[in-house]
Amino acid sequence: MQNDNICSLEIAKDSTCFTSSLIGIEIVPGRSYVTVSAGQYLTVSGGNIYAAKDAPKVSATDGKYPEGCYKIGTDIAAGEYKVVKDDSLCSMTVTKDSTKLSSSIVSIKIVDSENYITVKDGQYLLVSGGYIKAK
Repeated sequence: MQNDNICSLEIAKDSTCFTSSLIGIEIVPGRSYVTVSAGQYLTVSGGNIYAAKDAPKVSATDGKYPEGCYKIGTDIAAGEYKVVKDDSLCSMTVTKDSTKLSSSIVSIKIVDSENYITVKDGQYLLVSGGYIKAK
């Protein structure tokens, strides 16, 4: 999924629109990944959705990867990165997959000004309100 502004995505187990049917929800800054299983419902507001293989390629601009979600080993290499706060609230979240389930979260941190994070191949790094300093 990619957008130029903020968009949202919701994964639900049915089409009732009740909060009890929600599986995952995300406010998407820039770009994200999502995995949906057969029988689940995906709603996207304010963005474009692509199959991962067809999504626009990622590259750093002026030494920065803007806020968004990056797949480690595909979009950026595994290793240590500096995340820099660029807004009033900045956070970084590492997940083991793109299902948007809370059980997929490996770590989550509020970034005060800048923090370092180490990521491994296959993980996902979501940065909101900041940017990743390119190597």
